[in-house]
Amino acid sequence: MTGPVVSGPVVSSTAAGGALLEIGGLTVTIRSGPGALTAVRGIDLTLQRGESLGLVGESGCGKSTTSSMVMRVLEPSAGSIRFDGEDIGAIPVKAFARHPTRRSGTKQPPCSHQTIAWCLPTRIILGPLAVG
Repeated sequence: MTGPVVSGPVVSSTAAGGALLEIGGLTVTIRSGPGALTAVRGIDLTLQRGESLGLVGESGCGKSTTSSMVMRVLEPSAGSIRFDGEDIGAIPVKAFARHPTRRSGTKQPPCSHQTIAWCLPTRIILGPLAVG
C-alpha cells in the first residue's frame, strides 16, 4: 500500500505573495499497545493562493489522516504546517479549535469514491427497497 499522492502543482514559496499553505516533513505515528504504526511519513507540499489540491490514493493510505493533521484535528508526530505564513503546527490541537484560521473540512460521502464494487451492488439491492 502506498501513501497519498499529491495531485496538483507543487511549487516553491518564492513566488510573489508567498505560499498560502506550506507543509514540510509531516508525519504521524499512532501508538497502540506495545507497538506503533507510522500512518503518514514525510509529506511535503506548497500551495499558492488560487491553487487547488487533491489527495488521491487507495483506501487506508493516509489521505484523511493527512487532512486531519492539516486541519489540526490530529497532532502530527513531526513536521511543520504553515498557513498564510503562520506556523499553525505549533498551536496545540485544543487551542487551534478556537483559532481564527480554523475551517471545517469536507468529508467524502462513502459511496462517492472510485471503488464501486461494494457500492454498486448495495445500490442495486437497497434501491428498490428504499422506494418500496
